[in-house]
Amino acid sequence: MVNDDNRAAEKKILVIVGPTAAGKTELAANLGAEIDGEIVSADSMQVYQGMDIGTSKPSKDTLSIVPHHLIDCVKPSEEYSVAKFQTAARQVLADIFKRGRQPIIAGGSGLYVRAIIDPMDFPTATPESPERQKLEELAKADPEALIERLVALDPEAAQRMDTRNIRRVIRAIEAVIRSGETYKVRNERFRLRSAIYDVLIIGLRMSREKLYGLIDDRVDDMVSAGLEDEVRRLMTSPSGMSKTARQGLGYKEFIEHIETGNSREQTIELIKRRTRQFAKRQLTWFRADPRIVWLEVDDRSGENLLQDIMELVKAKGFIVS
Repeated sequence: MVNDDNRAAEKKILVIVGPTAAGKTELAANLGAEIDGEIVSADSMQVYQGMDIGTSKPSKDTLSIVPHHLIDCVKPSEEYSVAKFQTAARQVLADIFKRGRQPIIAGGSGLYVRAIIDPMDFPTATPESPERQKLEELAKADPEALIERLVALDPEAAQRMDTRNIRRVIRAIEAVIRSGETYKVRNERFRLRSAIYDVLIIGLRMSREKLYGLIDDRVDDMVSAGLEDEVRRLMTSPSGMSKTARQGLGYKEFIEHIETGNSREQTIELIKRRTRQFAKRQLTWFRADPRIVWLEVDDRSGENLLQDIMELVKAKGFIVS
């Protein structure tokens, strides 16, 4: 859904991205304190209430520095999507602008960041929608007819996917029906990277050795802080955890540990390995965006880094000296 405000392109948004454990959260809060800002979290798991340790939510001290948004706003029993996030984030931005404050988007979920700043549309059909039910009924009665419908609507999408995955076929049909655009058109716009706001995107990066060391230390700290107990509380709560919430890094692995009896030591090592892999995917995603201004953060103090960012923000005309 594209922002309805015709003056959106005149509104300035700061964005801080980077891999997990790079220091985005604290840096964004300190930057916000300097420029009268408010933080909009772009994290697909920090939206969930009670999922605190495993998502590395900001500490109470950090939250007290500046207002934060889109943290602890969804019950862990609820399914959540980038489409729902986009709607909520655009509403938050409108409110921040209305109050004359500076929004700062901070997070490592690349698609969530782009959902806020770029003109992206997402299918919003729900399992209960008549449209979804009709497609699922067709899939049960005649799967070949369902595939033929996708071929008729979007032959390229049908050619690119494994049509044995009926769930994906249904989603692809929904995407064409709701957007009125084929996969090719949507993909070209996705690759365009043209923001609907005036954005300055700052990326944090460091050596792989440094990053992986920070990730391993963070996982150890999470475990020491009681991650396993947090997972057990969520699993045994009356409402339980949604499929989406159960996919969170650290949560998925401890759920497997609890349900299958995998050793605790193997579980911890698995979390570390999967988190390192996730960080690598994050960097790959962000490197593809030419708008990002990269800052090296190896062995630099937070204060020193903040000074450099303040100079960059001023140079780009986001604040007056």
